[in-house]
Amino acid sequence: MMSDTPHIEILFFDVGNVLVSDDPSALFIYRRLFDHLHASQDGDAPTAEKFFEYRTTFTQKGGMLWDFVSHVLGEGLARRFQMATRRDLYHEWEKYSPAIPSMEQAVQTLYKEGWRLGILANQPPEVERLLRARKLWDLFEVHAVSDVLGFSKPDPRLFQRALEKAGVAAARSLMIGDRVDNDVAPAKALGMRTMQICLDAKTRGWEPDDDFARAYFESVSKCNVSGRAPANADETPDYVVRSADELVSVIRGLRPPDSN
Repeated sequence: MMSDTPHIEILFFDVGNVLVSDDPSALFIYRRLFDHLHASQDGDAPTAEKFFEYRTTFTQKGGMLWDFVSHVLGEGLARRFQMATRRDLYHEWEKYSPAIPSMEQAVQTLYKEGWRLGILANQPPEVERLLRARKLWDLFEVHAVSDVLGFSKPDPRLFQRALEKAGVAAARSLMIGDRVDNDVAPAKALGMRTMQICLDAKTRGWEPDDDFARAYFESVSKCNVSGRAPANADETPDYVVRSADELVSVIRGLRPPDSN
């Protein structure tokens, strides 16, 4: 019996917490914010445990990392803090975006099996240098990078631009990402197929190495936007996978029976 579901022609990959771990970069930002508070509050700044308890509560209410910075510092100071922090972070983007080895291997496997691949991600331009150094950039024929194109997920224009570059209808594409709000929901709204990949911090290859990092890890374990379960039908992906091997297995099942 023939399926009415269109065959997938291209796989679009997110980058953060899919190809690279976001934990070191997030920790860099939280540590800098914590240090700023201690330098400016003359003994009234919170301990690391209290700081991350506050972060957990804030995130459970839907706040994102930079929202937390704005809430703590106020919008004016937060903008200056964000610009300076991003500048320093992006200068060493490779250091703070370590590879997820199992996912790099999965991408290489899918490429060798003949799948068309694309990047669709909120990333700085430095992501090209990072992925070229890891011999991944040229495996992707489409590169839709937020800071290059001028709009960020969940803005549908980033997804539309990726589809235009690929020359593929939305229904014949698969968006692979870790977040239901940034990846799944906007892709579904355009008619793309969707896959949520849920990798915990250990699977992503990151482990805390000091007390501050351990407090961060505990907070993220309690509440993390990466891998969050869908809240409604609009956020519900077509597929959920929890490892690189499972991702490859599911994608192989999407190929038409007569494909080589």
